[in-house]
Amino acid sequence: MKLIMIATTLLLTVTAQASFLQETCTSANQSVILNSGHVDSELSVKYYRHHKDQERLQLDRFETNVEYSNEETITEKSYNSCDNNPELKRGYATWDSYKVKDIVITNNDGSEFPHGLLGLSQDAKSISAKVFCHKAVSSQVMCVRK
Repeated sequence: MKLIMIATTLLLTVTAQASFLQETCTSANQSVILNSGHVDSELSVKYYRHHKDQERLQLDRFETNVEYSNEETITEKSYNSCDNNPELKRGYATWDSYKVKDIVITNNDGSEFPHGLLGLSQDAKSISAKVFCHKAVSSQVMCVRK
């Protein structure tokens, strides 16, 4: 019985009543933009068409695969309002991080991307970029009295 009560308490403690999540990644020359979260969802790449200005090609997130590698954390911060105010029943928590990652984008079906895309591989089957990412998360939390 004690185990059930402890498990229930832990579950209720980490349960969020409201939350926010947004991650924005972009390469230095903005050739790749990858956004996901509550505010914006986008995967786009820059390309050149017949010596015209740069344009953006929107990629379908369900038709493409994004692989991450060589992730390096620049900064990572978190805050929980319950830590400084133990008398609260509910509070909020935030997490904020900045990271650098290598990404490779491919089509799920293995098909080629259009020519002229920045970062396009020689076989035109992948797009590579180094991106800088900012991830912000906030959530209401239940405070546990210690």
